Amino acid sequence: MDRVNDQTSAGVPTDAPIERRIAIGIATYCRPSGLDRMLASLARIDAPQRCAIEIRVVDNEAGGSARPVIERHAASSPWPIRYDIEPIQNIARARNRIIGMGPCDLLSIIDDDEFVDPDWL
Repeated sequence: MDRVNDQTSAGVPTDAPIERRIAIGIATYCRPSGLDRMLASLARIDAPQRCAIEIRVVDNEAGGSARPVIERHAASSPWPIRYDIEPIQNIARARNRIIGMGPCDLLSIIDDDEFVDPDWL
């Protein structure tokens, strides 16, 4: 069984089994400042206990213009950030690529020009 480092309400790490895999998907197209703000807000979310969080970003610009923003955040993010490119510009194709990035129990897709509060999940 997969395990994850979990945080209790006191912030003390514990080793607990994963009960739920949560993926947060972001389709982006040429909005680095919006994506930067979104990823910064996701780094501050309070994750539910015994959940594995993963951030999936699909760049809908064939040249990969979001890559520098992703690389900057991946170095310090508490959650793994996966990045892919959907070269054909189309929001439905970008979202479908997010879905196709792998299994999860819950998937939330949010726009790159939004941001979330710490208690969003």
